[in-house]
Amino acid sequence: DEAMQGQEIVIEAMIPRDAEPTNFIAASTHNIIKAMHANRVWRLVILSEVGAAGSLHQGPLIYRLWMWLRQMKSGYSLTERTIREAFVQKSGLEWTIVRSVIIKSSSSFNGDPDISFSVKKTLRRPSIAGVSLAAFLLHTAVEHTFINKIIGISDK
Repeated sequence: DEAMQGQEIVIEAMIPRDAEPTNFIAASTHNIIKAMHANRVWRLVILSEVGAAGSLHQGPLIYRLWMWLRQMKSGYSLTERTIREAFVQKSGLEWTIVRSVIIKSSSSFNGDPDISFSVKKTLRRPSIAGVSLAAFLLHTAVEHTFINKIIGISDK
């Protein structure tokens, strides 16, 4: 609650680890939303994953195959991300959900992210540079084009 005082925007980019309890991210997002309401913070941008809430079709074929193998091998599930997205959509906040493909590390950034984003169409690449994703999250937080929208994002 204290961390929200005096803030205008929250960017939530939690990525689950296998050791986390199964409801960790959804419960954390729910708590963030409650704290935002208590402190009158109305803008929320969250990082989710292509595949949540039935959006796997938006990923390119190689990404869909990778996700299928991931689910078969380790039992990975997108259920928690789907629940989390529902909390956000019902929050009463000005929200944006950014669904990412595989996030890759990158050592350089020239200030102009080379990205592709889509509301409904299939994304072009199975991955995105972390710095490009971070730049997009920051840009999305302060501009109003994607309020109350879900955006898929990948490298161009």
